[in-house]
Amino acid sequence: MDKIVNLPENMSLPDTEIQFIAEKKPKSLIFTVLIALFFIGVAYGAVLAGGADAETAKSLQRISDAFLLQKEGATFFSALFSSLLSSGVFVLLLFLCGFSAVGQPFSFFLVLFRGIGLGTAMGHFYLNMGTKGILMSLALIVPAGIVSSYAILLAGRESVKLSNRFFKVMTSENFSMPAGILKTYTVKFFILVLLILLSAVVNGLCTRIFAPMF
Repeated sequence: MDKIVNLPENMSLPDTEIQFIAEKKPKSLIFTVLIALFFIGVAYGAVLAGGADAETAKSLQRISDAFLLQKEGATFFSALFSSLLSSGVFVLLLFLCGFSAVGQPFSFFLVLFRGIGLGTAMGHFYLNMGTKGILMSLALIVPAGIVSSYAILLAGRESVKLSNRFFKVMTSENFSMPAGILKTYTVKFFILVLLILLSAVVNGLCTRIFAPMF
């Protein structure tokens, strides 16, 4: 139950401050749920890699072999574009989900799926390569993965928030979309794309520096 704060009769909160207090908790809750889903996905992916059947294990082995070959022969720009494409797809899909009144489940699933992908990759490398797999993950996956995953989490939050607004417009006669909300949404995603680009640059640098060591 929310705490009730009694104000003097001649004292009132500005409308903007009231709105901030009203929206702060839901925004924080959405981001917390997304973070939880992401790490659940990472954990599930690691377990999936460890408990995979023979057929799945072979598929994962082919993927890891292809990954190593790709990293070994990759140039800075090829690694950059590969990372930009893989992470950019998530941001694009989350951007589109925001325009649907029922896009929230898809946004949550995309964040979960991102976590599963990272967890599966790192778990498989560790199980099949031991210490070398851990070092390879830390050098080639984690640096860019942290930046891109953070961008995807932020994109998921903004996507869910806009979906909620569209849902309220459809289900409530007294709720209207704030002016300029779509422009603000687009600008935020443009900034997130720049963050994805930064993660791609980090991936390219890590590939060129550390890939020859493996």
